[in-house]
Amino acid sequence: MKTLMLAAAVLALTGGAAFAQSAATPLAKPVLRFIGTEDYTTEGGAWTRYRLVVDNEYEFDEALFKPAPDLPPCGRNAESSRAWVDIYSTEKRLYGFCALPSRSGLRMLWFALAQGSPPPPPVHIEITDRQTNRKAISNAVSFAKAAPGKPAAKAQPRQP
Repeated sequence: MKTLMLAAAVLALTGGAAFAQSAATPLAKPVLRFIGTEDYTTEGGAWTRYRLVVDNEYEFDEALFKPAPDLPPCGRNAESSRAWVDIYSTEKRLYGFCALPSRSGLRMLWFALAQGSPPPPPVHIEITDRQTNRKAISNAVSFAKAAPGKPAAKAQPRQP
């Protein structure tokens, strides 16, 4: 019985240490890149979607994108992911993603503005690990040369 209790204590301490270590390890800095715009229309109006990718998405643990029902929901979505991604222009939040199914979702980020609107000031993203309260902030990307409906740059192949 003492052996079983000792094993349980070691497991508890090891698991606690692993969680503390993951909480202390900073998230990678996202390398954000603008890849182009596309125009589209909905019942709500005509929009220009600004498409973004995180070139180093492979540096983010898949566990960040698993459903986290033990954490607060995203609206009515009780299965939102552990990490949320928000897009900011200066201090203004433009859009957010709270249920990316995997890290590959970091290659499909976007926000939209009404067609004809000027491009926004440079934007960056913030990835927040809600379980450990870690946050990673990307570089800022500019849209000075963005023309609606035109690609900005080809997406680079992913690195392992």
